[in-house]
Amino acid sequence: MGVPRPHNVLIPSIAMGLRLPFKKIYLAGADHSWLPEITVTDDNEVLMHQKHFYDQNQSQAAKVQKEDLNSAHLYTILYHMYVAFKSYFVLDAYARKKGKEVINVTPDHTLMLSEDENMKDGIVIQARTGSTRLHNKILLPFDGERCILDILIGNIKAAFPEMCIVLATTVRKQDDVLEETARKLGIHCFRGDEDNVLDRFIKAGEAFGLDRMVRVCSDNPFLQPDSFKTLLNAHDELPADYVAFGFEDGRPTIKSHLGLFVEVTTLDALKRIAKVTQEKLYVEHVTNLCTLIPKSFPFVCCRYPIIWKEGLTCVSRSIQWTILRCSRICMLILRLSMEAE
Repeated sequence: MGVPRPHNVLIPSIAMGLRLPFKKIYLAGADHSWLPEITVTDDNEVLMHQKHFYDQNQSQAAKVQKEDLNSAHLYTILYHMYVAFKSYFVLDAYARKKGKEVINVTPDHTLMLSEDENMKDGIVIQARTGSTRLHNKILLPFDGERCILDILIGNIKAAFPEMCIVLATTVRKQDDVLEETARKLGIHCFRGDEDNVLDRFIKAGEAFGLDRMVRVCSDNPFLQPDSFKTLLNAHDELPADYVAFGFEDGRPTIKSHLGLFVEVTTLDALKRIAKVTQEKLYVEHVTNLCTLIPKSFPFVCCRYPIIWKEGLTCVSRSIQWTILRCSRICMLILRLSMEAE
C-alpha cells in the first residue's frame, strides 16, 4: 500500500480510510495545535506542552529529546511538522481525485484540509508590443487576417470557456492596442510594469482574485491549451510552487524555444520570489528562481507529452516569424488535402 511519509499514526490511518468504500472521512481530535505549545528556554532548549484530552489539567511543558536523549533543535522539530502537514495535503489531493472528502471536525484545529477546494484559477497571458527583436510581432498577420494573439486567445477560450483569462500588458501608450484587443476578444486586461513582469503577474493575480495561475507567453502560436489540464491536475495531486513539462534532463520546457507548453504557479509563490530577489533576470522571467532553489520553491516536472525534438515554435525574430507562418500555411494545406480525400 502506497502512503506518504507516515510521520504519525493519523497519516496511514487516513490512507487506509481512503481505500474503504466511503465518500467522507471525518477526523476527530486532530487539532494539531503544535506551534503555540512550543517554547525555547534561555539555554536554547526546546520545550513542548503536549496536551491530551485525558491529561490537559496535569500536563506540563517538557524538553523535546532526540533518540540519543540530547535536546532536539528547533529546526528539526519544525521540519518534522512540515513533513506531517505535507503528507496530509498529498492525501487530501488523492482524496479529491477519488471524489472523496477528508473533513476535520475537531474544534479550534489548525489542520485545514481541502483548503484549496475553492481556489480560483486563472490563465494570465503576458504580452507587449515593444519587442526589440521583432516589434509588434504578436499583432502581425499570421493566419490570413488573424494575428498570433487572435489565434492564441481563441484557442485558450475554446478550451477553457469558464476560466478567468487575463491579458497582462504594460502601462505604455503603445500597448493601448493590446487592451483594445483583449476587450474585442472578450477577456480581461491588466496593465502593469513593463520590465518587472513578476510584479505585473502578482498584481494581476491580486486584481482578479487568482490563487493559481497558468502563465502563458503570447508569442507561441502553436501553444497546446489541452495540456493545461495535465499541469493543473498534477498540481492538484501534489501542490507545489511550480509545475511544468520537462525534458529528460529535468529542464522545464518553458526554458526552451519549443513554444508548445505553459507553466502553473501560485500567487503565494510569486510573492515569495519577489521577497527573495528583485534581480533583473528573475523579475523579467517570473519563475526562473523556482527551478534554481527547489528547497525553497518545490516544483514538479511532468513527463513531456509529445514526441518532438526540441525545436522552435515561438516567435522572437523576423526570420522565426516567417518560418512559423509558412509552417502554419503548410499545416492548413495538409488539413484541407486530408479533408478533400
